[in-house]
Amino acid sequence: MNADGSDVRRLTWDPDAYEGSPVWSPDGKRIAFVRRGFDLFDVYVVEVEGGTPVRMTSGGSSENPCWSPDGLQLAFSSNRTGSYEIYAMGWDGSNLRRLTYGGENILPAWSPLSVGGR
Repeated sequence: MNADGSDVRRLTWDPDAYEGSPVWSPDGKRIAFVRRGFDLFDVYVVEVEGGTPVRMTSGGSSENPCWSPDGLQLAFSSNRTGSYEIYAMGWDGSNLRRLTYGGENILPAWSPLSVGGR
């Protein structure tokens, strides 16, 4: 919807799934969210102007998406290795990498974008 509450529109609809944890990209063009079908959670991204949500993760249960300050990456937690760890990938699903090893790491958060490279 618009900031004034007008123009409310639905972006996703899967009657057999739970959808939640929406997070706006910094440029306001995309929303990352989680969808749970019949068993596990996955991270999806949908364009705010409309379109089909794109599944970004598979394997295990992936939750808690969060955008990098520049909007070029997504971090999320996943139990694909047996315990929850933090992963990051490009906004388009490329360059998936594991960031933590050991423990139960479930709530990723980015530090603010530095000013002047400091």
